[in-house]
Amino acid sequence: MRTIWTLIICASSWLPTAATLSAAEPAKIEPQAAEVLKTFAAQFKAVKSLRVSVDSATNIEQQGVKNGFHNTFQIAIERPNRLAARVIEGKQSITTVSDGRRWFSEFAALKRYTLLAAPAGIDESMGSGNQRMINLQHGLLFVTTLFASDDPAAEYLRDVAAARYLGEVELAGEKCHRVRLEVQPMNWDVWITTGDRPQLRQASPDLASILAAQQGGELPEGLKITATVTYKNWELDAKVDPKEFVIEPTPGLQRVESLFGEGESDEEAHPLVGNPAPSLKLDVLAGGHVDLKDLKDKVVILDFWATWCGPCVRALPTITKVAKQFEGQGVAFYAVNIKEEPADITAFLKEHELKISVALDKTGAVASAYGVEGIPQTVIVGKDGRVQVVHVGASPDLEAKLAKEVADLVAGKDLAAAALKGQSAEAVGLKSVWQAPGKFNALAGDGRGKVVATADRIAVELDAKGTSGEAFALAAPAGQLRLFRAQPQKPADLLLFDVWQRTLAAQQSSGDLLWVHDAPDGLDDVTAVDFNGDGRDEVVIGFNGTAGVLALDAGGKELWRNKTIGNVWHVTSGDLQGDLALEVVTSSAEGDVYVLDREGKLLKKLDAHCEAMHVAVFAGSKQAGPGAKGTILAAGPGEDSELLVALGLDAAALWKLPLDDKNDVIEGVTVSASRPWAAVTTARGRVHVVELTEGKYIGRLTLAKQVPVAWLDRAEGAPLLVVSTGRQLEAFSIDGK
Repeated sequence: MRTIWTLIICASSWLPTAATLSAAEPAKIEPQAAEVLKTFAAQFKAVKSLRVSVDSATNIEQQGVKNGFHNTFQIAIERPNRLAARVIEGKQSITTVSDGRRWFSEFAALKRYTLLAAPAGIDESMGSGNQRMINLQHGLLFVTTLFASDDPAAEYLRDVAAARYLGEVELAGEKCHRVRLEVQPMNWDVWITTGDRPQLRQASPDLASILAAQQGGELPEGLKITATVTYKNWELDAKVDPKEFVIEPTPGLQRVESLFGEGESDEEAHPLVGNPAPSLKLDVLAGGHVDLKDLKDKVVILDFWATWCGPCVRALPTITKVAKQFEGQGVAFYAVNIKEEPADITAFLKEHELKISVALDKTGAVASAYGVEGIPQTVIVGKDGRVQVVHVGASPDLEAKLAKEVADLVAGKDLAAAALKGQSAEAVGLKSVWQAPGKFNALAGDGRGKVVATADRIAVELDAKGTSGEAFALAAPAGQLRLFRAQPQKPADLLLFDVWQRTLAAQQSSGDLLWVHDAPDGLDDVTAVDFNGDGRDEVVIGFNGTAGVLALDAGGKELWRNKTIGNVWHVTSGDLQGDLALEVVTSSAEGDVYVLDREGKLLKKLDAHCEAMHVAVFAGSKQAGPGAKGTILAAGPGEDSELLVALGLDAAALWKLPLDDKNDVIEGVTVSASRPWAAVTTARGRVHVVELTEGKYIGRLTLAKQVPVAWLDRAEGAPLLVVSTGRQLEAFSIDGK
């Protein structure tokens, strides 16, 4: 049945587009069919919003076995580009939400979600590939078209090769017109109620024809497939609750660039590649122990495996054979067994006549540090201690690949650099200072000359010259990273979380877990602030939903909570009154800025002169020091484009700076600790550097997609802007600074 579902997904590429029609063939539209469609669609010309319930059913029968998929959705649309198509019931289904700024799609069955810049209009969501499949699944095809232009009726017929009126029929007790729309290579039948205010009641795509086209003209033998989308409870110009457009992924899902891997490279480097190898010190089955530190200047092959794993059993002799070819050439091989008893491993080696060194990962901690999710996973560490190659699985050409890779590494080649090459950013007003290979998903500067980068389950610290320390394991993989100090005069500790998830973990750079906070609502943002000046940071959390703002002490214990603010977007802190007392500043889904004192009391609610999604605080002068009055920086949608606005406590706008691309969306604002500079990241892959005292652009980076950034504030000289391009870290200085 999985194969049939895959065919349905692939078949979605046949959904109607203008490209499927021949310009030489005029559309054959029967007058009565045109009149039915135009009368229905004309109602929506002036409609500003709607709600409708959708029931989607796909029934499949093959060789006498019946199965199918049933999904129920609630759809709400509000011009110009807000949409919520939420799954009420069903597994093979996709939730789609646009809040006007961001476009979110979630496929729980694949444990994935995407978050992109929202299109300018609902019609643009029709898109390509995956978006067509989403429209098919949700029944959106015949809903979003109603909002595609100022002439909904014409839009309904734009890509139709032929429309036939099939007569008046009864459907579920209602009289309906039945119309067949032909768009090669498939047909759609639609049922529209009779009367002065007709409603679309049902649509049925001919999936059999498009599946046959995918299979070379014929369906698989014995396969019958039908699909029906039923619409009910239409509400035109409905009052839609803004909460319906709030984006909140299901806990535990992974953010990806594409739900189904469109545009993703099969050869994309593993997150470990280019990074220092995580520490490894394990007992060896035959006695003694192995420590990766003792294997410097060697090429080290690590194969993570288990005796019960079929692919591992097939791959292990191959890896052993390759390792033996390089005996005496500075190559070491350890088969890292995961959580099995020594007696079972010994019996396995005897049965398969394998004479190899087996390292015992008794708890699975090392496998976790190396990001092992599927086995076998083969990791090759170069002479420099960096991960050069990662293979997951047992491919047919594994022997040839490994032999060449090991030979290249013995010869001194840098395979990681080659794999990560070609990801430098296009810079204006900035100069590249250093690069460090590695695929990192989060960055944070400590304000004291260091930056920490995380990749999957490992982290590494780099200094102002780009020199990295030894990698250490993370307590849990996380998409977001903040730094704080649990103890004065100690290295920065880590705060790990994912947006909209419910767990915040604090750990030391040694890898030791400090504490974990589990919350009832999803986390939106986290910041560290030393309220009392004792060198120990408190932690402030902004929540999605109704949990508001929460402050924890350095040990993770609750200090206070303010629940007057809902759906907190971002949190930060700063000395806004110049009295050395730090205030908490937040934004929320309402678009205003809130200021709280150190005990959580609401001091101010400010109009941000934009729909404030992001907030930051910066020192108000170039020579600012302790006691200098801070200024609030708000960012979000303005009247014509996204805006940056500098605000005083009196809500006066000191300056406003529009984003140069009206269709771009601000996704992050990161302020330097030592200069009034901000790095503004956008959904379209730009990083704008802004001088904050005057509100002007002083530099720009252009990349292929949105990237994490951090400021590396140095004891001497201006700070560096560090960017993770997806393949490497790159540090930039600001021209003339």
